[in-house]
Amino acid sequence: MKEQERRVGYLDSARGLASLAVVFGHFILAFDPYGTIAWVHYSPIHILYDGFAAVSFFFVLSGFILSSKYFNDAAPILDLAAYSSYVVKRVFRIYPLYIFLILASIALKLLFFRQISTTPALSSWLHSMWTETGSLDYFLSKAYFLPRRSTFIPQAWTLGIELLFSLMIPLDVLAVRCNVFATVIIIVIAMFFTTTGVFALHFLTGILVAYYSDSISKYMSSLSKGGEMVCLAAPLVFIRCGILYRNICPSLELQTASSKTKNSYGLSPA
Repeated sequence: MKEQERRVGYLDSARGLASLAVVFGHFILAFDPYGTIAWVHYSPIHILYDGFAAVSFFFVLSGFILSSKYFNDAAPILDLAAYSSYVVKRVFRIYPLYIFLILASIALKLLFFRQISTTPALSSWLHSMWTETGSLDYFLSKAYFLPRRSTFIPQAWTLGIELLFSLMIPLDVLAVRCNVFATVIIIVIAMFFTTTGVFALHFLTGILVAYYSDSISKYMSSLSKGGEMVCLAAPLVFIRCGILYRNICPSLELQTASSKTKNSYGLSPA
């Protein structure tokens, strides 16, 4: 099936809204305008700039899109040639652009970067950006996705997660086909004992949505308007529970310098 035929148009809109939430979240981190109205962070308005929830959505979406073809097509999942082709495509989709952005950021910093004063004043988080010298050691640590804070591209950690878990999608699909319950239990346990387990859960969520997509579609079509509204509102409630979720799940603390610089509103620099 061609990619155009599999494309789900409204997911592009959802991706765009999530991207705006990431932008707004980093704006909050940069200028910290809620010093006197912290209650806004605990209100429904927070969903507009909950960057962490948006990144989680990106991972779920990746799991859904990348696994859908395995549930729709009859191609064998672990065919060596097919999997090798999949790995090459995923690596070249992400890695070359990532390396280019690192080099471009280092070049821009060396050529044009200077400190400026703004109103309102910049936060300490933003002042910590672009403080690296752009050394070879820094470049290599980022090129190999080593656990070192990236002050040139603070969102770079998401690319490492995306690349790692997207390469495991065919194996995850096989596990789901063999035993859904056991796969979920293993991922949930890993979430509490590893620093990346929670992201595996995000990808698995997308895979499960793809696996049960026909059943979900039939169930949604059988609901009344009120039932549909409840189903649409449920994810918003789940997102609002994100603060508590992050507090009880230690694996979300990535054990990097950035995870130790949370501000008073629980916003962690990406």
